[in-house]
Amino acid sequence: MPANPNKLSQFWQELKRRRVIHVIIVYATAAVVIIGLVSDVYESLNLPDWTPALTLIILVIGFPLAIIFSWIYNVSRNGLVKTEAIGSIEQKSEARSTSVKTTSQEKSIIVLPFDNISPDPDQEYFSDGLTEEIITDLSYINDLLVISRSSSMVFKGTRKTIKEIAEEVNVKYVLEGSVRKAGNKLRIVAQLIDASSDSHLWAEKYSGTLDDIFSIQEKVSSSIADALKIKLTSVEKQKIYEIQIDNTEVYDLYIKAQQAFHTLTEAGFKQGLHYINQGLKIFGDNDKLYALQGMVYLGYIEIGFDKDESIFKKVEECTEKVFSLNPDSADGHYLRGHVQRWHGDVIGGIKNYNKALSIEPNHYWANFWRSFNYAISGHGEVASDSISKILNSDPLNPYSH
Repeated sequence: MPANPNKLSQFWQELKRRRVIHVIIVYATAAVVIIGLVSDVYESLNLPDWTPALTLIILVIGFPLAIIFSWIYNVSRNGLVKTEAIGSIEQKSEARSTSVKTTSQEKSIIVLPFDNISPDPDQEYFSDGLTEEIITDLSYINDLLVISRSSSMVFKGTRKTIKEIAEEVNVKYVLEGSVRKAGNKLRIVAQLIDASSDSHLWAEKYSGTLDDIFSIQEKVSSSIADALKIKLTSVEKQKIYEIQIDNTEVYDLYIKAQQAFHTLTEAGFKQGLHYINQGLKIFGDNDKLYALQGMVYLGYIEIGFDKDESIFKKVEECTEKVFSLNPDSADGHYLRGHVQRWHGDVIGGIKNYNKALSIEPNHYWANFWRSFNYAISGHGEVASDSISKILNSDPLNPYSH
């Protein structure tokens, strides 16, 4: 009976080619998020008690429709496209192989995860932390589209070429590099590549100690802006050059907390809070530490590990601490927007998400929840604009879709 397994294999491959499997995963993920959101907000918005049940019924009905739709059509940034049969694709493959993608935004970049070439493999958190800090610095530049961390980390350890990566996320420039950390000594290599021509625009090697990490981050970000001929505003310069944690021990705890938070597990959240509390004991009050602490508590609520009223209060307390130290914190406005959403103040939430984006234009989650609030308040057109920005900045994140 060799034919049946072959047919099953062909059918499986066809499901993957038509992105049906991808749609199932994304639909299931989105359904869980939507059900959780509706459960959280329907009471504060004075919606009927049967709203969660109706939402579940609609999602169940929509599931087979989504599968059928994904079999027939493919949704891309170029619009709705009917999926071609394999025969048609084979006829056009030669012509497509010579085509070049030219629709990427002129000033757009992905920062690939820096390779950890340290003697100690446990220093992986440090190279990932450096990657995230550079992404954050570049996110302050209004004229630059920066791919978010979650899409960037998809390429960790990848064998794809620079051109393939750039085409997948639709950017023109790629930053890659490596980190070697041995004791207090540090060596960082970074290079900026124009993916459209596969040419190096800029490359630099930095050697020093951990005390130099802050100046290195600034130099990398400003050098990228110079190479792309972006004139930074005084506010953008201030944000990039600002050192919010000028203690290397506390900075190390901060990026450890970041990595623990990104596991999105309850154990990771507990570990993250442990590192943050250590940092606060050493450094004292710090808006960046309090902002991350608020994010962790927010994670407990959003993922559903703990929805006790005390967790909500902790997010509010962290938010107020952030603003007492830094009234212009993008993360602070993002957290405050969430607090207002919980209390049913959708418009207030929108205002704070907008304020966060005015400070950090590429703040993914501020854009994400901004679009959600606009949608539920009846401003579909503005919500669509936010969704487009989300898809552009984080195209490989299931939550974006």
